This record gives sequence, C-alpha cells and structure tokens, in this order.
Amino acid sequence: MNGQQFTGNNGYTPNDPYYGARRRRPATPWIIGIAIALAVILCAACVIGIFVSDFGEDGIYIPDLDEAINYIGVLHIEGTIASAMDTSLLYTESQVYNQAYILACIENMKNDEENRAILLYINSPGGEMYAGDDVYQALMEYKKVTGRPIYAYFAETAASGGYYVAMAANEIFAHRMTLTGSIGVTYGTHIDLSGLCEKLGIKTEELTSGDNKAMGSYFSPLTDEQREIYESLLTEYENIFIDVIVTGRGMSREKVEAIADGRVFSASQALTHGLIDGISGYEEYKETVSDRLGEDVGFVDLCYQVDYEELLSSYVSALPSSEIAAVLATIKPLSGPLAYYSGH
Repeated sequence: MNGQQFTGNNGYTPNDPYYGARRRRPATPWIIGIAIALAVILCAACVIGIFVSDFGEDGIYIPDLDEAINYIGVLHIEGTIASAMDTSLLYTESQVYNQAYILACIENMKNDEENRAILLYINSPGGEMYAGDDVYQALMEYKKVTGRPIYAYFAETAASGGYYVAMAANEIFAHRMTLTGSIGVTYGTHIDLSGLCEKLGIKTEELTSGDNKAMGSYFSPLTDEQREIYESLLTEYENIFIDVIVTGRGMSREKVEAIADGRVFSASQALTHGLIDGISGYEEYKETVSDRLGEDVGFVDLCYQVDYEELLSSYVSALPSSEIAAVLATIKPLSGPLAYYSGH
C-alpha cells in the first residue's frame, strides 16, 4: 500500500493528497439553500403583498371601479368558499377565492350609480356555511337597497354552497355540462380510532368538563346522544338551505325537500327540477343579460388575481430578472380540472 494506511476514509489517511477532494461536500446543498431562501422571500412577498399592499386602510381589498361606466359587474365566485383565503393555492393558481374581496365588490357596486346589475359567474363545489351565507346576505342587501337585478351563470360546478349563493339571483343559466345541486349539509367524517388504539395497547383519556365536550374525538366512538346532537345541527342548517331555495326559486317546500338529499344534477336535470332557468354558453348568456336590461351596457370582470411577478418585483427587486423568471417558472398555474367535492 506504499506506506499508506487503510482507515475507512475512502481507503486512505488524511495524508493522501486526494483526501480533501474526496471529502469535499458537493455544491448541491448551496443550490438547495438558495432555492429555500427564494421560496421564503416569495412566501413573504405573497403574504405582505396580499394582506398589505392590495388592501385599504381598513384591511379590506378595494376593487378599482372608478373608470367603469354603465356596467354590469361580473363577480367571479370560484374555488372553495371560505372566510379565510387558502394561501396554499397561491403557488398553484393565479386566481383564488377571497371572501373580503367578494364582499368589498358587492358593497362598492351597491354604492356605485354607474352599476346596472351583478352577474355571478360561479364555479365552486361549495364551502363554509358561514362564508356562503355572508355573501348571500350581502347580495340580498344589494338588491334591496338598489332595486337592481342579479343574474347567475354556472360554469363547471355550482354545487352546495355554490348553489346557495346563487339563490340571491333573479335568474340562473348554466352551461350544458354543469354539475349543480348537492343540496344539503355535511359536518365531515367521524373517524373512530379507539379500536386501533386498543389493539396497539394505547390508552387515551379525555379530560373534559362535560360528557359532550370532546364529541367527535378520534379516540372514542360517538354516543347515541352525540349522534342526535349532530343530526339536530345538520337538520337546522339544512332547513335554512331549503328556505333559501324556496325563497330564491319560488318553489314549494315539498318539492325542494324531495330533491334535497345531497345528490348532484346535470344542467338538464336541474332545469327539469326548476333549479335553474335555462342552458346556454357563457357569451350567449351575457348577451341575454344585456337584452334583459334593455340598454347598452358593458361588463367588468371582478376576480381576485395573484400577480406573482408584481409581488416579486416589489420585494426582491435586487434579484436579476433571469432569477425571477426561474422562480416564476416553478409556480405557474397547474392545468387540469378542478377536483370535485360538493357539500364541504
């Protein structure tokens, strides 16, 4: 071995002139570190940009409608309806549902004399009952105060909470491939892991001030009383949903109850049941709405957009444009259909 001793360090001692080269760390961790740093900067830019730069002093996003004249506001209700925006979508979609933006748009149009009507463009599988009802109430207030009409158009999906919001509309049209309905309420799925824990020898003990304080826990089965409690809540909120449909569609309660079993309907089935008023393409329906008003109007799209390039340029302006482009390439919107889940 020419005087060299085997030590397990690639077969040579530190005296070997190639030892350092063999032990030198690869450059990959530096690349990973830079990527992580850029990701952190991007995340901060998105959060700061959305929650500070784009919002007014009261913390609510104020859409710019100053230049809109004699217009119909096309309010896009797309994605899962929720009180808080899902920031995880910022990296996969340029357009996300923003409750504050939706409500601010309705309020602005209510106070805008140039506004003639609202057209709801709905592509949503549903969402939170609270958030959906907030939008519905705001739309009903808009109609009450202004006397102006609201129209609704269903795109790919307008189910559960998406259909609920549309009950504020004077008229509803849908694309022929739309899925809608899903009238009902869900409290989610109860998972009982108590049997598995018992097999694994895991003991759990829930310390509560009442027998039903921890109901729904993964570590104990539902009691008959707890199941009744959940069912009473579901029944109460389902009745509110049905009442909204009875009011919005002018249908009898018996007719609504007969189809309020959570199922989804095709556009043609929904038309047969009286859940919508017609089927057409989107551009065709916009012409119909314009004709309904009997005057020459324009359409202004109102949809919350995430401008990644603007956010990046605002907060990482020191980076070379080539590096910004490289980061943007990793966060382009994903293609493919929206994952369908109604009633959640």
